[in-house]
Amino acid sequence: RLPSVEPTFQLPPRVAPRAEVALKLTLTRHSKPAAVQAPRFHKRLDAEQWWAVLGAPDTGELLALRRVAFSHRSASTTLLFDAPDAPGSYRYALYLLCDAYFGLDQQFVVPFAVAL
Repeated sequence: RLPSVEPTFQLPPRVAPRAEVALKLTLTRHSKPAAVQAPRFHKRLDAEQWWAVLGAPDTGELLALRRVAFSHRSASTTLLFDAPDAPGSYRYALYLLCDAYFGLDQQFVVPFAVAL
């Protein structure tokens, strides 16, 4: 009954310094949707919610945060953030957090380059 969710994301390989960058995130559910098993919660939860968090692990900076809700088998959202000022290669972290179950959180590396 635990949800099985697979994320895919798209990001331009090179961006300009200080440009607004759009990371397109799609979540695909491989399991059948079911009500959350939470007997001590004060109301019935029909489905879990997911949070997409983009951060810079080196600096501890939070860059983008979005709640993602499934309509059927997939969900899509766009995370917007500003590119760093200095040219170079960067590796941000994309965290996918489940609000209903422990142990389902996922972490992914998001590499991109800032070029003049």
